[in-house]
Amino acid sequence: MHAHGVAVEHPRKGKTMGKQNGARSSQFAQKLVTQLPPTSLLAPLAPSSDLIIQGQSEGLIRLEDNGKYIVYLPQGKRRNYENPEEKVQAETYLKLVLVYKYPAKRIRQYVAVQMGVETKEADIIVYADDELKSPLIVGECKSPDVTEAEFARASDQAVSYAVPEGAKYVWVTSKIKNVYFEIPRSEEHTSELQ
Repeated sequence: MHAHGVAVEHPRKGKTMGKQNGARSSQFAQKLVTQLPPTSLLAPLAPSSDLIIQGQSEGLIRLEDNGKYIVYLPQGKRRNYENPEEKVQAETYLKLVLVYKYPAKRIRQYVAVQMGVETKEADIIVYADDELKSPLIVGECKSPDVTEAEFARASDQAVSYAVPEGAKYVWVTSKIKNVYFEIPRSEEHTSELQ
């Protein structure tokens, strides 16, 4: 994703990819992804409170009602900031913009993802293009007190969103634990992209 603060270009060059039908099972997800080494996204991180302050000063977020709600200003989305998972989501969003330098206009939160006949919601999708047509990263955020089993399910869930969306990377975080995956392209997908 980033190496020394520089974004890696998305290999799909803005082309859309065919959707996969149905949800992916845990076994499929385990076979499909390659877990990236933890250093792949690591950079010196500011403490959480510093990220929130900086995010407010740069017009990325606003806290309302004495910190009860957070508004993600580029999207105009208002959420319950008293929810521990929302705090992780806010920090993840701010890290993507302030630490990893992804443009805020290329990040969407609470994105509808079609999974067969069901519609699910991805926490965060980072796009490789300004038109928001070429997903690069799917982010899934969990509460810091999530169990190992819940975290594993969240990882499978994020991978199952990344595959039909055509994202190359997955980042699952609980603030305490971070897991990163690269979604390899199959021969079928590679030929679709050429």
